[in-house]
Amino acid sequence: AKTIENIKKMTFGPSNSTDSITVDGEKKVITGLSNTTLPTDLSKLKDDQAASQGQLKAILNKATATDDFSVKYDKKDTGEVDKNSVTLGGDTNGTVIKNVKAGDVSENSKEAVNGGQLYKTNQGFDILVGQDTADNRANVALGQDKKETVEFA
Repeated sequence: AKTIENIKKMTFGPSNSTDSITVDGEKKVITGLSNTTLPTDLSKLKDDQAASQGQLKAILNKATATDDFSVKYDKKDTGEVDKNSVTLGGDTNGTVIKNVKAGDVSENSKEAVNGGQLYKTNQGFDILVGQDTADNRANVALGQDKKETVEFA
């Protein structure tokens, strides 16, 4: 094998052309590469081809532009991701979460429920609580017709 040494700059192809590649040894820069845009079909990415600064900048810009549309975990005081906590950034009135799938409503469930499930639960029993302060009694009427009652003295 032969070694070429002490070359500061080398151009491949016509030096005054946009079709040439220049390797600048002093600046450690390669210019004129043809792979400056990423394919939209990610299966066509080549593992043995370096990414250009333009490609990396495009990816960074895209990631930054969508950052406000992301839901993220909170951070611990150590700066690590806290996968046990998510805080939504709504105003002081909170944040509405829409299109929530019906969660499991059972004794050991840790799933969220939606408004439709709560509404259905409320329709399943209608409770009316009344209180007679003169006699210090309270009663609870159950069912839609409120005919089933329990009285507390």
